Amino acid sequence: MKGKLRWVIFALALAAQGATLAAGASYPPALQPVPQEANAAYLSAEVLARYHYKGVPVDAVLSAKIFDRYLKSLDPEKLFFLQSDVDRLSAYRTKLGDAILKEDLSAPFAMFNLYERRAAERFEYARTLLKK
Repeated sequence: MKGKLRWVIFALALAAQGATLAAGASYPPALQPVPQEANAAYLSAEVLARYHYKGVPVDAVLSAKIFDRYLKSLDPEKLFFLQSDVDRLSAYRTKLGDAILKEDLSAPFAMFNLYERRAAERFEYARTLLKK
C-alpha cells in the first residue's frame, strides 16, 4: 500500500513539474542552501561526533555512507541518474563530512539539482513519446 501511495505522489509531482515545463520553463530552478541549513548540518555532525554514545567520527567512511544513502534515496530504482552522473558525483563520496563541518552544502544541493533536472528531462521525453 505504501509503495502504491509513493508512486501516486511521485506521479503527481511529475505531473505538476510537467505543467511547469509546459508553461515555458525549461528546467526547475536550482535550489541553493541557506545559512540556517548549513548551520543545522554542522550542529548535527558535531552532536553525532561528540555526544553520540558511540562517538561516530565525521570522516571519509561516514562520508561514503552518507553519500551512498543519499544517492539511493534520490534514485532508488536507478531511473534518473546516468552512469556518467554517478561517476561525476562520486568525487563527493569522501568529502561530504569535511564539507558539512565547513558548513558547505553545495555538494548535496548539486546532487539534488541534478536529480531534478534528470527527472524533468525524463518527463519531457515521456511527453514526446505520448505525442507519437
